[in-house]
Amino acid sequence: MIIAITGPESSGKTTLAIELSKHFETVYIPELARFDLQEKDGNYGLAELKSYAEEMKNLLATPSPLRFLDSDFLTLQIWEEVKLGSSHLRAIAEKAHQEITHYLLCKPDLPWTYDPLREDEFSREQLFKQYEAVLKSWKASYTIIDGDGPERSAKAVQAVLKATKKGS
Repeated sequence: MIIAITGPESSGKTTLAIELSKHFETVYIPELARFDLQEKDGNYGLAELKSYAEEMKNLLATPSPLRFLDSDFLTLQIWEEVKLGSSHLRAIAEKAHQEITHYLLCKPDLPWTYDPLREDEFSREQLFKQYEAVLKSWKASYTIIDGDGPERSAKAVQAVLKATKKGS
């Protein structure tokens, strides 16, 4: 089973992925693009996004009863649409979402935290709506994760328990 943790930048995805992997004693797949983009000073194009999608597909093929995915194909799709104005990855994301058991959509209600790879503090709410619209169009199983600290983590744990019970 794969739980994708998705949402706009600075919405707590990585923190949540780490917390959940510890809680459920399993692995999380980190945001692959982050490592590469740090070396490239945040510059990317379609070729890089396609490469990240391919790496993600390979990692998801690794067997494990429960995995947490920090960012996902939907994130790549939205990056491409917003930053590059194209939609080449849409078909890949639509197909890949069928492998995802459940999405945790992180609401951007946490304070913005500066990171040199983050691009726009002021569009997080608009991006959140875009993520949710795509999940709805896919009829994907998802839970909105909001709140702060222990409340946020507890909500995510409960959503995972419910999703994995359904998916077993």
